[in-house]
Amino acid sequence: MDITLLLVLFGLMAYTIDGLLWGLAGNILFRYIGGNQDKWPVGAFFTWLAYFIWDEIFVNNIMGKVGLSFDNQEVIDFIGEDIFSFDLFDITISIAVIFGGFKITQQIIDNVFFNNQNKEIME
Repeated sequence: MDITLLLVLFGLMAYTIDGLLWGLAGNILFRYIGGNQDKWPVGAFFTWLAYFIWDEIFVNNIMGKVGLSFDNQEVIDFIGEDIFSFDLFDITISIAVIFGGFKITQQIIDNVFFNNQNKEIME
């Protein structure tokens, strides 16, 4: 299997896992502080903002300071020079991933927790 295809697949898996985990954490926090579920985009936006600050600013900055490098030329060609910078594509993908993860986990929490038990908490 080509290494470029593997990088794409692992990247998509990482974004999916990030979206679901950050969406779940954001959803739980949003419910805990008493956010109205009709206003879920507000909770999703602040979840995205926390994710974006963590991923694009802290993690990329740390990797840059550590001196992360790759020995494989195919990996270098695929990732490019802009691994430590962000652009409109990064913002768009992260918004889609986090908002999608937030909405999916909202449905999971509603169907698993609130529809089966604890209906009085939801009111």
